[in-house]
Amino acid sequence: MSGNKRAESPPPHQPYNRVYINQHGEVGVDLMLIGDYNAGKTSIIQRFVEGTFDNNVRCTMGHDFTVKHVWIDRSEVNLRLWDTYGGERYRGPGRSYYRHCHCVIIVYDVTNICTFENIEKIWLRNIEEYGSNDLAVMIMGTKCDLPGRQVDYVTAKKFADSLDIPLIETSSLTGYGIDRAIMSGAAMAMDKLLENVSNVWGRECSESYRKADTSCQLT
Repeated sequence: MSGNKRAESPPPHQPYNRVYINQHGEVGVDLMLIGDYNAGKTSIIQRFVEGTFDNNVRCTMGHDFTVKHVWIDRSEVNLRLWDTYGGERYRGPGRSYYRHCHCVIIVYDVTNICTFENIEKIWLRNIEEYGSNDLAVMIMGTKCDLPGRQVDYVTAKKFADSLDIPLIETSSLTGYGIDRAIMSGAAMAMDKLLENVSNVWGRECSESYRKADTSCQLT
């Protein structure tokens, strides 16, 4: 490509036209945590998956995911929790990471107002640029057990309500709100997923099998 002309960005990927069901009959749901460095994303996942808290948890470099099997409305779900890096030069996951993502949780630290302000400056823009219109989105405030709060709940809730996005405050140290937040995000994703699958089945659907992971892909 010559000069400064930029190619048009492709339209956002629509993840809900593809639903993965593994050989055990579990539906795959992908939930991604984004937010500033040290906002507490890794600790959230550790608390939810292992039920523990490590104050010396290592910094996430790049992207990583952890799997936990959960039940949502009597359906067994293979929930994949994606952890992302939030360094100061990093401006969020690219399109490829949103490709099969069903829910995004934007994480901020209630003791650091910059992490809250960056929800609008960085993270919502990242979602708008790369995410699907069908993407479920939630905001999570972390470290609510700590003193020195810089973002009060009323302010954060008013902001979230203006965007029609759910907000839940949590503490990875005590476990407060963690299960509720993650499972709420997963349930939101599942609702949209099933709604879109229903629409897909309403059209002419076909089934194909992926040999790599013996899963069924509905297209």
